[in-house]
Amino acid sequence: MKRKFLVSIFVIISLLAVFLLYRNTNLFDKNTDLSDLEFAGLSIHSDDKQVAHDYPDFYMTKKGKFKDYYYEDENYFVVSSDKSTKKVVYIENNQLIKELNLKTNKNIGIGSTKKEVISEYGDKYKKMNSDKYGKVMLYTDKNKHINLAFSLNDKEKVSVVVVYDYKTYDYQW
Repeated sequence: MKRKFLVSIFVIISLLAVFLLYRNTNLFDKNTDLSDLEFAGLSIHSDDKQVAHDYPDFYMTKKGKFKDYYYEDENYFVVSSDKSTKKVVYIENNQLIKELNLKTNKNIGIGSTKKEVISEYGDKYKKMNSDKYGKVMLYTDKNKHINLAFSLNDKEKVSVVVVYDYKTYDYQW
């Protein structure tokens, strides 16, 4: 009886560990080539001088190991670079800003449809649900360590775009 109990506990813990590993890793994600990906003219791993050059009106703050550039508000359009490497590691846009062309180089941005996203980036994405953004389509480039995520609203239109280096930037969904 005691042996069955211990085996049951072991099985439950093992299943929980597999679930947590699956949920928090890119190991099982489908691979999408994002090597030419740009968002708003910026790319992950590009030099952060490009941010200051392309967006001279952005505010800048230094927090921990990152330097954040943002437009008007830290919540609308943010670009972060690693202070030690001076490379862009994170880009997020969650507000339509008409003055800026905030789209990928494949013309996908806030307001694009799920169908348009799949047409441009394919069907090799992971479906996620996020406390922060709801339904998310997550594309992963395992070779470049890049995640590209599109949050979808109830009308299946993009409401948030997030691009980041998942080895350097621990994005919290």
